[in-house]
Amino acid sequence: MWSDDFRTRSDVYVTWDYRSGEPNGLHHDPQTGVTIGYLDGEEVATDKAPTSDMKIENEEFHTDWISYSMDLASNIPILKAFDKPIAPAIDAEYDAKVYKNGDFEFSGTHDQAPSHEMYMMQYSSDWGFPIHQHEHQDFKYLFPPFPNCEWKISVINNELVENTQSISDDGEWERIGEDLKFTHISDQVSYSGGDFKAQIWGLSANDTNKTFKLYEYDPDNDDDYVGECTVTTNAYDCIWEGIDDATDGPNEKAELYLKTEAGTNVFAAVFYEDGWSKVGSSSEFTDESDRISVAEGQLKASISGNLSGKKTTFYLYEYDPDNSDDYVGRCTVSNDPYECVWEINDSNTDGPNELAELYLLTYSTDGPFSVSFQQKGDSWEKIGEDLEFTTTSDRVSSNGGNVKVNFSGYDASSTITFQLYEYDPDNGDDHIGECTVTGTKNSCNWKGIDVDGSNNKAELYILTNSTDCPFSAVFFD
Repeated sequence: MWSDDFRTRSDVYVTWDYRSGEPNGLHHDPQTGVTIGYLDGEEVATDKAPTSDMKIENEEFHTDWISYSMDLASNIPILKAFDKPIAPAIDAEYDAKVYKNGDFEFSGTHDQAPSHEMYMMQYSSDWGFPIHQHEHQDFKYLFPPFPNCEWKISVINNELVENTQSISDDGEWERIGEDLKFTHISDQVSYSGGDFKAQIWGLSANDTNKTFKLYEYDPDNDDDYVGECTVTTNAYDCIWEGIDDATDGPNEKAELYLKTEAGTNVFAAVFYEDGWSKVGSSSEFTDESDRISVAEGQLKASISGNLSGKKTTFYLYEYDPDNSDDYVGRCTVSNDPYECVWEINDSNTDGPNELAELYLLTYSTDGPFSVSFQQKGDSWEKIGEDLEFTTTSDRVSSNGGNVKVNFSGYDASSTITFQLYEYDPDNGDDHIGECTVTGTKNSCNWKGIDVDGSNNKAELYILTNSTDCPFSAVFFD
């Protein structure tokens, strides 16, 4: 099941005595692979780093749980001068708390080189699932001051309660959910648009082909069949491309799940989307599409209709209620469907709401046409606004993480300080930070905002004592 191609590997066995129920001692099996050096394509050196580079510390044993820490600092064994390493070590560490019932809490940090993977396996079987994966970025990340990847994941009462990572899992794929234990039907995951991937685990040694079907949940009708994938090995990637039509609900998202024949196997699936989020659509238009509102970032239009074998030009315009609409760009389509991509910048998002109102225009008579608009996942999502306040803005609900607020309404020569607070109904409101804006800087960013409360949101508002008012504030996650 496992590849022998690794730089370092640390296996930790956490078990309880079957009869007494008391915890056994930890067993650590550290391993290192062979490092090979090449010069002009010729092998010139081989060596292995010592397994002592990996250490287990801070062990605690309880009836219901076992905790420990693992620390790794492994130099590249063939890069030495006078028997001293001349390259920085590969560093990683994590803290683990494993419960007898299968729940767990892990948190750690590691260099962004090489690739790092962590799995939870059932003792004495080949069933397991990934709990953390991070792809190699560049060997420069071994050196300070380049940042490490920090991650945390917790499963309590068989439910995922936390899964955070400071660096995205993959430059192309964004992890959006998982079900780490299902036999027949997986949990649902909210999908925003673009391509969809499910990485599936849990095949036994006797399984050679296992078919998984993808469905979209429909509360009012039978669930919609999207497609299927035959899995032949563990860590198998099933990819469904261009399934934007599934995002047809009022929230412009699709609730997707996997289904397979019931049996004795327990499966795990990690779900990803490719970073494009659906922001609007228009169907059956002949010359002008419906308008959409978007922030800065890449915009993709997936256009379909009577397009094959022809060259049809579509023009992207920004709606301007006070002047002629602004031309953004054009795209000539020759296949059905066809994708056009534009970069939306601050010259387009120039209205009071800091969004661009965009639409497609064509002079072709071959319609009707349909278009699905998507924006790259790292763009800002508007979560609320207060377009006229004096000292305290209206509250908005944030999902946490990074928050941006765009301000307007003040004189261009002014310098004004705004405070960001989180509302707390039971205690004093929490001060998050402050930001000063000027005539040339009207945007403030706050990072690492925590969420709490029963809705797992942060209720945020702006406070200022400036008399240069009224002000406008537009909030983004």
